[in-house]
Amino acid sequence: MTRFIFLCAMMIPCWAQAQNSDSVAMGEMEAGRPVPFNVGILPPLSVNYMMGARSQAQNVISADLLVGQAQASQSLQAAGLWAGVSGKASGTQMSGLVAKAGSVNGAQLAGLLNLSGQTYGTQLAGLANVDRGTQSRLIVQTAGLVNVGNRVDVQFAGLFNFARKVKGVQIGLINVADSADYQLGLLNWSRNGTRLLAIYATDQFLVNLEWKSGGAKLYTSVGLGTASLIRDNPYGIHYGIGYRITERWVIELGRTTLYRDQPFGTSQDRITQLKPAFWWPLGTRMVLSVGPNFNIMRALQTSESSAPLYHLYLRKLSDPAASQYFWIGGQVAMQIRI
Repeated sequence: MTRFIFLCAMMIPCWAQAQNSDSVAMGEMEAGRPVPFNVGILPPLSVNYMMGARSQAQNVISADLLVGQAQASQSLQAAGLWAGVSGKASGTQMSGLVAKAGSVNGAQLAGLLNLSGQTYGTQLAGLANVDRGTQSRLIVQTAGLVNVGNRVDVQFAGLFNFARKVKGVQIGLINVADSADYQLGLLNWSRNGTRLLAIYATDQFLVNLEWKSGGAKLYTSVGLGTASLIRDNPYGIHYGIGYRITERWVIELGRTTLYRDQPFGTSQDRITQLKPAFWWPLGTRMVLSVGPNFNIMRALQTSESSAPLYHLYLRKLSDPAASQYFWIGGQVAMQIRI
């Protein structure tokens, strides 16, 4: 076993040197050598090398235990650590760690990282996807942390999404796009999208500050409320999503977490809100927003210690110390376009 590992290590520099000498541009695909089926461990220990094709091989199906390299793949390329195609990878390219291709027409799957110069299809990676093509069309791009693409239908990442044009939706902690209609995240930025700083009053909190950001249609909001009109809950943290029905009519679904002593302190009560609103532009940067609030409050205390100003309906829950209130309120806001 030790001799085998030593032999593989000695062959890696040889493979790297061959890579430099045998690499070809994507436009020179015809210079490659067809090798329909390839099996190997490393490029020097593969059918591609045995057939004299080396990194210029054009495979239909290729499977390598550790590292695989070819000029083109027409159906499937799979490798344990690294799957590389200098030209076009059609069908599926998959790797335990990194998958890299000049262009992809199909699916690119990797445990850590996908790299492509041009993609028509899907990228799925545990860590990051990077597509550099100006003419790419990604149907779905999904990564544990980061997605970078050009034209994308759907992007989903645990941390950050970036794309030039998003046809569908971006979902991540931070989303950035030149053009997007639908964005869901804590912080969003789109040139044609929603970017508003709102200062407003409601029947729950007289002073509220909220940031709204997202696409031209779908956006998210996060904010803080104080000067409470709800007993024993002086602070509230707001978060929600909004949909722009037209330029002037919107509807938002929000949730407010109530705090007794300080923000992010002790919390037992929640308010769920449906908030239709009318936006009235005041110049190019100011927007007046007015509308009703339909509220449902779950108070995990007795009704005497935590309650809204008034209620239309009160229901006792199975927990003897919990109550549920329903009432209709309102809001008025001044919003600043950023």
